[in-house]
Amino acid sequence: MQKLTPEGYRVTMAKVFDTDAVDILAMARGLSMDCKLFSHQLENNHISVQFLVEYRIHKGILVAGEIAVFDMQNLKPQHYAKLFTPTCLKFVKFCFLNYPFMIKKVFVVNCHPILEKGVALCKTVLPKKLADRVITLSKANDIKKYIPLECVPQDFGGTERSFEELQKAWKKFMIDQNDFFQVLNKSKPIGAIPKEFESYENEFGVDGSFRKLNID
Repeated sequence: MQKLTPEGYRVTMAKVFDTDAVDILAMARGLSMDCKLFSHQLENNHISVQFLVEYRIHKGILVAGEIAVFDMQNLKPQHYAKLFTPTCLKFVKFCFLNYPFMIKKVFVVNCHPILEKGVALCKTVLPKKLADRVITLSKANDIKKYIPLECVPQDFGGTERSFEELQKAWKKFMIDQNDFFQVLNKSKPIGAIPKEFESYENEFGVDGSFRKLNID
């Protein structure tokens, strides 16, 4: 969203419009700055949150905190299992632990009861402090209880532009930044990788074992 909350937090919303074209696993594996993947996503009207995050980091566009909202309305039952594979769970933990943002809240809206169990699974791979900030909402309009109307799209009863309008505006912006992403795509680390990142060298893996997860 263009406007910040009174606390100075940035609200970022994500929604899948075309569920037949989306490849959830490919999006999770797209941690590297792959411009081919970027171009493919734009062609299919998918704007990767990861690319937006990378742009903001490199341009110094950081704020007091981040609020993420994921709208699950268009997802179908066949997508649920793909959302909570080991690869996607690793992706979730990687993003939380490696991007230099202060995550204040994560909302999963239009959340089907089956999806709620999957979200509970995701929370088990996160530090408790972060897991407690993940909230599921069965109705999208309930988001207005947590976020100011000026930071909420019309689809959710807010005063900001609709999801579709915002998606088109961001797509144009990302296309205009193509040269930046091409340069970033060629960037490589210099020297040895710090030890604290060694646990992520194998498919950005997580510490420990999923055999110890407790699911209610």
